[in-house]
Amino acid sequence: MFSKYVIYVRNRDGVFAHRLNDISSVKMLEKVNDVGSWTITSTTPDKPPFEAGDGIVIFKNDAVQYSGILTKITSDYDGYNRLYKWTAYGE
Repeated sequence: MFSKYVIYVRNRDGVFAHRLNDISSVKMLEKVNDVGSWTITSTTPDKPPFEAGDGIVIFKNDAVQYSGILTKITSDYDGYNRLYKWTAYGE
């Protein structure tokens, strides 16, 4: 059986803003008794859907698997193909 993952952006007030689509990769590093980290990469025609201080919540099979605050975003725009390639980092 495959697991179903869904990622939501939440704003600084903790309110769910929207669901992330078109994700290329997600990496989560969980640590025992310490702060973990995460990285999300995407290539889309849209600008990154959040800014530093926003957060994410990752659900696995409808249960919260991971959440964290966005600390950094890198973004490049390909004007020829009209695509943004962005990577978001957080803890």
